[in-house]
Amino acid sequence: MDLMWMFPREERLGGVLFDYPSSIVALVLLYLWFVLLAGPRWMANREPLRLKTATRCFNLFQVVANIWYSYTTTSLAVRNYHTGRFSLGCNPPSIGLAPLADPWDNFLILIMCHVYFRVRILDFLDTVFFVLSKKQSHVSFLHVYHHVVVVVTAYVYLRSGWAPCIYYASLLNSMVHVVMYSYYFLSTFPSMRPYLWWKKYLTVVQISQFAILLLQIVYISIYNCGYPPIVCQYNIAQVCIFLVLFTNFYARSYGRQKRID
Repeated sequence: MDLMWMFPREERLGGVLFDYPSSIVALVLLYLWFVLLAGPRWMANREPLRLKTATRCFNLFQVVANIWYSYTTTSLAVRNYHTGRFSLGCNPPSIGLAPLADPWDNFLILIMCHVYFRVRILDFLDTVFFVLSKKQSHVSFLHVYHHVVVVVTAYVYLRSGWAPCIYYASLLNSMVHVVMYSYYFLSTFPSMRPYLWWKKYLTVVQISQFAILLLQIVYISIYNCGYPPIVCQYNIAQVCIFLVLFTNFYARSYGRQKRID
């Protein structure tokens, strides 16, 4: 059964993941089952796994992938800004996946949709490493909720042709991930830890990201860029939820000069 029957279909995005929504549902449920139930139980009476090399490779891959995506996304927007296909405000539905003036750009934007979505799925490994390293305190509601919502939202919007309304959200998100995974990579080297005093500013960057996105989404809602009302309402709700969660995390973690290892 196609669980997405109630949404429009962007036919240019195919493959197992986009053609079978049940695969995404199963993937998200498997992730939640492992990081919240199966993983902690399996590790309860075991020593933490030594995953330093795997973690370094994963973090380095994330840095490179997100740098590439950020650069390519920015280049596409700049090249096509004057054609009317990209705007800092309104990017109506289907424009993001519509044929661009340059055939290469048209091909590249489709590739980016696949790459972005799959990289966000790979983010799940971040939590898996926490569980296997017995750092269950890192598996917070904010952490898990953020990973799940990003994957589900990206899937629905890409498949439904609503991707243009989160084009700049994906760009900002990738830029933040460059900084975040750079920190994670450097923190695996003990000699670098004295130079990572800027850790708490990662949360400030994330809060700033959502504040910027809220302004754009309100703009889209006011000027009716062609999206169903529920799309804008969902975007505003999620951005507000993340603003509250990340602000609360910052206050609890650093408001009283606390330090999280």
